[in-house]
Amino acid sequence: PRVTATAEEGIFPTLLDGAQWTQAATFNQDDRFSSPSQRIGRYYRQQLNELDEAQLEAKRAERLQPASPLRPSVERKGWAAGLACKPLLTPLEASQNGQSSFAGHSSDAAGESSAFGLLSRQRAGAEAQDQALFEGTHRQAHITDADALQARFDQYVQHGVDEASLAPFNKMWAINAMEQVPRELAGVPTVTIDRRLNQMLHEVSDLYYMAVKASIVAYVLRNPAEAKRLEITIPPKAFELKTFHPSEDPSVAEHARPTAPDSLALGLWHENVLSGYEAIERSLLINHDGMLQMLDLWTVYQNLLLCNVSALPPVAALELDRFKDQQHAHCERVVQMLKKKWFPAVLEIFKAEATAYESEHDAHAAASPLLGVVSALMFNQLRGLLSASVRAYVGFVEAFAARPDGSDLEPDEAALTSDAVDQRPLLLVRMLVEGEGFKFLPSASTMAKAMISILDHFVVMINTIPRIETEIGRAAGGGSKYLAVASSEEELIVLAKQRLHAVVEANMDLTEAMVRAYSPFTYLLTAETDTMVDDFCATKHTLPEVTLEIAKFDRASKDVAKRTLPEVRFNLVLVACQAVSSKLSDRAVDLAGRLRSTIGTSFMAKNVEMCARFQEIYLRLGEHPTTDEEMVQLERFLGESTGLLQRLNTDLNEGRKALRFLVDQAYHLDEEQLRLVGETWAWPGKVKPKVDECNKRLKAERSRVEDELALRRDNFLLECEDFVAQAQAFEKLGDISRVAESATALANLAAGIKEAKEVGQGINEEEALLGFPLSQFPQLTEVPAMIAPYQALWNTVNDFQKSSFEWLHGSMKAVDPEVVEAEVKAMWKGNFKTIKAFSDEGMPQAPLKVAETLKERIAEFQEKMPLISALCNKGMRDRHWEKVSEVMGQPFRPTDSTNLSMVLTPKLAPKLAELEEISGAASKEYSLEKALD
Repeated sequence: PRVTATAEEGIFPTLLDGAQWTQAATFNQDDRFSSPSQRIGRYYRQQLNELDEAQLEAKRAERLQPASPLRPSVERKGWAAGLACKPLLTPLEASQNGQSSFAGHSSDAAGESSAFGLLSRQRAGAEAQDQALFEGTHRQAHITDADALQARFDQYVQHGVDEASLAPFNKMWAINAMEQVPRELAGVPTVTIDRRLNQMLHEVSDLYYMAVKASIVAYVLRNPAEAKRLEITIPPKAFELKTFHPSEDPSVAEHARPTAPDSLALGLWHENVLSGYEAIERSLLINHDGMLQMLDLWTVYQNLLLCNVSALPPVAALELDRFKDQQHAHCERVVQMLKKKWFPAVLEIFKAEATAYESEHDAHAAASPLLGVVSALMFNQLRGLLSASVRAYVGFVEAFAARPDGSDLEPDEAALTSDAVDQRPLLLVRMLVEGEGFKFLPSASTMAKAMISILDHFVVMINTIPRIETEIGRAAGGGSKYLAVASSEEELIVLAKQRLHAVVEANMDLTEAMVRAYSPFTYLLTAETDTMVDDFCATKHTLPEVTLEIAKFDRASKDVAKRTLPEVRFNLVLVACQAVSSKLSDRAVDLAGRLRSTIGTSFMAKNVEMCARFQEIYLRLGEHPTTDEEMVQLERFLGESTGLLQRLNTDLNEGRKALRFLVDQAYHLDEEQLRLVGETWAWPGKVKPKVDECNKRLKAERSRVEDELALRRDNFLLECEDFVAQAQAFEKLGDISRVAESATALANLAAGIKEAKEVGQGINEEEALLGFPLSQFPQLTEVPAMIAPYQALWNTVNDFQKSSFEWLHGSMKAVDPEVVEAEVKAMWKGNFKTIKAFSDEGMPQAPLKVAETLKERIAEFQEKMPLISALCNKGMRDRHWEKVSEVMGQPFRPTDSTNLSMVLTPKLAPKLAELEEISGAASKEYSLEKALD
C-alpha cells in the first residue's frame, strides 16, 4: 500500500510529530516571534511573503489561467454569485484532437453537452475526487460512523497529547473560585466540606486539561490533510439530483405536459429551459470578460452583511439605542464601502467599453445594452446582499424567541432567582417604579419600533447606490439615478417586520413574570400605607405591637431582595430590576424606620421629661427655706417626693424596655442622645442622697422654728397681760383737764391691741402651719371691751373741746348752724349713754364725774345755739346785717376774722327774738332765691 493510504479504524497514527505539528501550526523557522493566533490565522490565509519559491510559482500559474464560468478559479469556489445555476467543473475535452467541445464534437460528445450530460459530468467529477485518495490502496472508504468518529476523537484527546507540553493549571483560578464558595454550611461537618471542595478542585483541573487537549486535537483536525490522515473527518455528503416538477408551480403545468402520453420526457417548457440554458452558456454577455471580472470582484463583498451580528450577543446586554446605533453604523459602513470601493471598481471595469460604445454611436443613441445588464447584475448582487442581511438579522433575533413548548411564557420563581447563565440576552430593559406600579424602559412598542427601524435603514441605505448608467454612458431621461433594490412595503421586508414584532412581543410578555413577582409588595408604594403608618404612630401601642408591625416591613424588605436577581435573564432581554428592588426595599425600610423613630422620639422625649422632673426634685430638695411657710412647703414636697420618685422609677423601667427595644431594632442614637440617656439613668443615684440630706436639714430647721415660736408665744402672753393692766388704769382717771393725755393713751392702747391681734393671728397661723394646737389670747378681746366706755367718754370730751373751740374762735362765716347743732346733739346723746354706763353698780366713779362735767358744758353751749343759728344764717345779706346793726346798737358786719366769741356777749341775749326774726326773714328770702334759680 501507498504511504498516503488512510488509517484503519483500530490504528492511531501519531497525532503530533515535528513535521506534522509544524505543518499544523505553520511555525516559521526564523527569528521572528509569532503568536499562536497569528500562526493559526496565516495557516488559513497565508501572505505572499510567507510562501516559498515553489508555492509562489504555483500561485502565479494559477492566477494566469484564463477564467471561465465552466472552470471556477481557486478564489471562486462553490456558487458563483450572480449566476442562476451552480458553475460546472472542468469542460468536457475532445477525445481525439483535444479541442474544446464548443469548437466541435461527435454525436456522443453532443449528448454529453446537454443539461443531463453536464449534471452527469458534475456528479462523476465529485465521485472521482472522493476516490482519488484511495487509488492504489487496499482501502476503499473512510470511517463514516458517527459513534466511531467520536470514539476516535476521544481516544486522541485521552492519549494523543503529551500533558508535559500543556500550560499548567493556574492556581489563581482555584483561589478566585474558592473565594466564592462558603467554607461553613449549617449541619455539614468541616471535614466533609473540605473533602468535597478538594474533589471539586481536582475535577476542575481535570476538565481544564481535557479542554486544552480537545482544543489541540480540534485545531490539528482543521487541516483537511491531517483529518484524513488521522481518519477523523466528516463523511462527504451524498450527491443529490433534484429535478423540478410542474406540481411545484401550477402556472407552468400546461407548458410542462409530456410530448406524448407514453413518453417520460417533459414537454415544451423543459425544452425551452434547456435551449435557454445553452444559449446563456454560449452568450457573449455572460461570458463577457468584464462580467466575469465583476463576478470575481463580488466574491470580495458577497459575504458582507448590512447587519453586524457576528459578535452578538455580547457578554453584557446592550442598551436598545446602542444596539440600534451599532447596526445603523455598520450598515452605513458597508454601504459606504460598496460606494467607495466596489462601485468605483465596477465603473473601472466597464468605463473603457462604455466610452468606445459612445464614440461609435451618435449622441441620440441609447445607452450601451451592456450597462443595463451590469445594472441588472448589480441589482441582483445587492438584492442578494439585502436578502442575506435580512435573513441573518431576523434569524439572529428569532434565536431569542420563546421556546415552542411555552415553558418560557410562564417562568417560575426559581427562574427569576437562578444564577445559571444558559443564555446571553441581547438587550437591556430596566424595570422601574412608576406611581404605585411598575414600568419597563424601553417598552415593548418602543423596542419593536427600534428593531424594525433597522430593517428600514437597510432598505434606505441599499437604495442609495447609484446606477452605473448615471456615471458612464447615456442614462435614460427621467430614469432613477439610484438602484431601486427594495422597498419597505414589499413582502420580504413586511414579513421580516412581522417576525421581529412577534419575537419582541413574545419576549416582552415574559416580563410580566417580573410584575407578578413584585406585585405582592405594591402596597408599600400606596398612600394608604403612609396613612396607616401615620395613624399607627399617632396612637399609643405596646412595644410588642410595634415590634410586630416593624417585623412586617422588615420581612417585606428581605422578601423583596429574594424575589429576583438584580438582573434577570430572559431570551432576548435582560431585565435590570435593581431599581425596583431597591425602591421597594428602601420603602419598607423607611416605613419600618418611621415606626422605630416614633418609639425613639417618644423615648428621648420621655428621657428629657424625666431628667427635668428629677432635676426639679433635686433642686427643690436642695433649697434652704427662709420662712416657716417655705420650710413647711419643703417638708410637704419631701413627703410627696417619695411618690414622685416611685413613679419616676416606674417610668425608668418602661424606658429600659424601650431602650432594649431600640437596641434590638438597631436604632441609631447619636452622642448627645446617649449622653441624655446616661444622665437620666444616673439621676436616681443623685437624688437619693439629696432626699436624706434634705430630711436631716428640715428636722433641724423645724426644731429651731418650734423653739422660736414657743418663745414668741410666751412673750406675747406677757404683752397681753400688760394690755389688761393698762386698761384697768383708766378707772382712776377723773381729771377732765387731762383730756388730751387720756385720749392719746386710749388711742395708743387701742393701736397696741390691734397690732397684738395681728401678732396673735400670725402666731396662730404659724402654729397651724407647724401642726401645733392654736393658742388662745382672750386678753385681745377682753381689753377692747374694757376700754370701750373710756374711749367713748374721753373721745367725746376731746371732740367737744376741739369742736367748741373751733366754732367759737374760728371764722364766723365758716360756721354752719345746722351742722353745729347736729354734732352737739350727737355729743349730748353719747355722753348720756356714758353717764348711764358708769352709773351702774361697781363702775368707777372718777369717769362718771368727768361725764357729768361734760354734760354741763354741753348744756351751756346748747344755750348759745339760738344766737349762733341767727347770726350764722347763710341767707344773711347786707340789708339784714344793717338791721342786726340797729338791734345791736352798733354797726356790725362779719368778716373773715370775726368769730362768735366776739359776738356772743351777755348783752346780746335779750335781743334774741329780734335777731331770730331777722334771721327767719333772711332764711325765707334765701329759700326763695334758691327756688328762683
